[in-house]
Amino acid sequence: MTLRLWLAAGGVGVVLLLISAIYLKGQLHGRDAERGKAVAAIAQAQVAAVEADLARQSAARVDVVVRRQADVADMARLYSVEAAKAEDANAALSTDRAARLRNADHELCRLAPSLEGCVSAR
Repeated sequence: MTLRLWLAAGGVGVVLLLISAIYLKGQLHGRDAERGKAVAAIAQAQVAAVEADLARQSAARVDVVVRRQADVADMARLYSVEAAKAEDANAALSTDRAARLRNADHELCRLAPSLEGCVSAR
């Protein structure tokens, strides 16, 4: 083999080595970039799972409160009907009992001014 042939083969080898090095560097860089994206996606999925769990817990608590409010409203309606049908429903209240009821009414309106009948307390 001649020197020229050896130099040509060496040049081709160097070019192939450079191309291979550039290719592998690109592969490693791409892999690292994709790994970062995957880690970010996993973190977002974990956050979404926690948020969904908290939303389910919140919905369950709201459901409990709504059910309690409905039960209280039914109980209040039932007792109101019973009180209206009582034999002493139309009898006059004693002054101390009327004062206690008035104070309780004022306190209720102070705590929840949006209730019906509490407009004058605002």
